[in-house]
Amino acid sequence: IVRIGIPNAFKLSQGLVVTVASFMIIVQSEETIDLLKNFTSLMIVSEFDNILFKLASFGYLGEELHQQTVKITDKDVSRSTSASDRERKNWFPLARLAFAAILFGMFTGWGIVLYQQYN
Repeated sequence: IVRIGIPNAFKLSQGLVVTVASFMIIVQSEETIDLLKNFTSLMIVSEFDNILFKLASFGYLGEELHQQTVKITDKDVSRSTSASDRERKNWFPLARLAFAAILFGMFTGWGIVLYQQYN
């Protein structure tokens, strides 16, 4: 769970932070140029970790980081044999439920914003 849960939790939190920041930028922007400028800076910040990883993989950030990126990218990602197919299928309804809850939350938030704009 540590190898899978923590990285995915970080990815989820990163996505949520970017979504909230995007919403705040859209709400506060008065002109299209300001909106474009703010989104450009937001995308640079959200992609900063990928840029640093690429720089490290090319060796620009030192040999130690280069070796670590080579070690990470050379990992063979294969299907885990520790969990049976039955155990994996038990998680499938939970994944569908989580997806439905997130989708419902997104549409509910959108509906609230839309309702507030018309009133």
